[in-house]
Amino acid sequence: MRGELARMAASGPSERELAAARASLRARLLRRMRTIGGMAELLGETEVFFGSWRNLRDRLRAIEAVEVGDVRRVAKTYFTRRNTTVGTLTLVPRDAGAAGGAAEDER
Repeated sequence: MRGELARMAASGPSERELAAARASLRARLLRRMRTIGGMAELLGETEVFFGSWRNLRDRLRAIEAVEVGDVRRVAKTYFTRRNTTVGTLTLVPRDAGAAGGAAEDER
């Protein structure tokens, strides 16, 4: 992860990577409009984070306006070691410990 973030800060994504990311984001936004629930959620989110539900088209324009330099600048600013939190996930088998197994069986 750190290596990829360092690459983004140093050179940003390639034009091809950026075009793919734009297409993916645009498609996800538009797919959410297929259902009433998805549309309500999208419009509510746009109201809260973009000032008005009427700004939905502006969100699409903003996606298209992102350039390689923007990604590089944001990566340099925010993806630093100082801003990093590292978590460790430890998997515990289901049958590890009688209490854990008993609680699972009782549900």
